[in-house]
Amino acid sequence: MFFHHEKLQQEKPENLTTYFAKHDYIHKPYFDTLKRLQIPIYKQDSISILMRAVDFSFIVEHMMINNSIMCELISRIEKTHNKLFFEAILESIDECQLSASGFSEFETYGNFVASQYGNQALYITLRQDRAAKSIISINPTHKQLEWYSKYYDTCCIETWIEESFIGKLTKYAVFRSISPYTWHKILSAKREPNIFRKKLKAKLKNLVCKKH
Repeated sequence: MFFHHEKLQQEKPENLTTYFAKHDYIHKPYFDTLKRLQIPIYKQDSISILMRAVDFSFIVEHMMINNSIMCELISRIEKTHNKLFFEAILESIDECQLSASGFSEFETYGNFVASQYGNQALYITLRQDRAAKSIISINPTHKQLEWYSKYYDTCCIETWIEESFIGKLTKYAVFRSISPYTWHKILSAKREPNIFRKKLKAKLKNLVCKKH
């Protein structure tokens, strides 16, 4: 889910083709595959091979794709390997990574744009929550989403994230007076029962006091 974000409303440069959100995630096998793909990068009179071009990750919950640039990337892969792009990608992934995470279209496309069209991209930092399902459930209400948008720019309802009792609590306004950040901390502390009970008891006591 993508909430309103003021950075996307700013006046953009005339040559801007896309926005990218930044993340601090890194997974080495993605770049091992990228190196094996040998995708050419052309700059004036020089030719280089596509590698990691930035000090952040493009792995986020969303990505805007420029169709013509993506087609160009696919074309370069196919011309380099003389085969369909997905065949070239599969053959470039280390065998031990084939059933895991050996390739990222986000990292490949993002670093291609940064290397070949860096002056046409805008990189922004968004407040992201990939584990929102545990706080607002799999079917959040409008009020829950409205509440979440005050703290995050994007959130994701991942199938592999377990729902929790907090998702039911935050359907009620009184529990939305606690920030999602705090709920995440409480949920994490649940692994330490004594700490969890103390924190939850203190939060609920404060809520009751405020109501009276």
